[in-house]
Amino acid sequence: RILGIEESQNFISWSPSGTQFCVHDMHQFSKDILPQYFKHNNWPSFVRQLNMYGFHKVGEVSGSHSRALIRHDSNVVYKFRHPDFQRNRQDLLHRIRRK
Repeated sequence: RILGIEESQNFISWSPSGTQFCVHDMHQFSKDILPQYFKHNNWPSFVRQLNMYGFHKVGEVSGSHSRALIRHDSNVVYKFRHPDFQRNRQDLLHRIRRK
């Protein structure tokens, strides 16, 4: 749902391929979007929940930074993927299960 709402597009969006989602402004996403869908606004908790459901961080490795960190216009973009989480493929969502 979050990815389909126009108001959240400044904070979270699909990658051009539709096989990953990108969080563009982690601080604003945590403050404004997370509380609307979760019982918290804690970024690390959100990432832990993604990991529990089989999502993985993706991106370039930069030193000791997480592989999910991509530099874009001096902002950090976090990218996540799951093989069964794809744009316009709601038929795959039932395969996403908690580990």
